[in-house]
Amino acid sequence: MNAQNGQQNAQNDMYDYPTTGCYVDESCGSADDCNSRTIEFAQEYGFAPQDMPDEDSEDYSEIISEIADEAVDFLNSLEDRDGMYWTFDDNSLFLTDDGDEE
Repeated sequence: MNAQNGQQNAQNDMYDYPTTGCYVDESCGSADDCNSRTIEFAQEYGFAPQDMPDEDSEDYSEIISEIADEAVDFLNSLEDRDGMYWTFDDNSLFLTDDGDEE
């Protein structure tokens, strides 16, 4: 458990508490591109996906989507400011807060 806490602390040290806004914009692109870029973005903060699928695999879209959801969950685990959270909208990744909702 201590090793896990140490890893979480190291990841928190890497997290620079970004401001709200769009971090991956694929609104004119594909969901697969958004998912792939989201995973790459989360990796900058220490996210380590188990296995990345081959782009030619039959179920690539489904698997990459699940991994991207895990990446967003990972980013949200680092975000400890009240009301702030990472979310997908229109093939894009946003950091938003409760006050941004209408």
